[in-house]
Amino acid sequence: MTKMEREMLIMANMPLVYYIAKKTCQNPQDMLDLVSEGTLGLIKAVDGKDPKYTQKQFQDYMQRCIQGSMYSKFRKDADIRRVEAGFIEDLVYEIPEKSTDFPERDFEDMIKSLSEDEKEIIRGVILYGMYFEDIAKKLKITRQGVMYKYEKILKKLKKEI
Repeated sequence: MTKMEREMLIMANMPLVYYIAKKTCQNPQDMLDLVSEGTLGLIKAVDGKDPKYTQKQFQDYMQRCIQGSMYSKFRKDADIRRVEAGFIEDLVYEIPEKSTDFPERDFEDMIKSLSEDEKEIIRGVILYGMYFEDIAKKLKITRQGVMYKYEKILKKLKKEI
């Protein structure tokens, strides 16, 4: 792929970055950061394009790379907030009020319907705070595969609740 083709492919798919950023963004102030991170993911996808990919496979790959870059931004921000919260926690400790909109169900009871891999993923993320990369190494699959399964698991659990 020539440099011109590469740049044209990146520019042609920038609307996808904006679409995913808009769909993902919860705070308008983060929009520019998400677009920047998504653009890096798009560049990574274009540079890693396999000629064997069909158009649909490449679109899926691009979307996962863009989302992965954006999610890594969220993880970095969450790590910073955890450190800041740790300092604040040392000063003040508050017990949150009981939520009335969440059903009274045990976590293990909620995940009974999931496969073993799905249970490992959800436990790793929610209970142990593991990163997708670490879970991927443990399950011997890709990070994008873990992200995809995690999204499916959340949708499945939302339906049960």
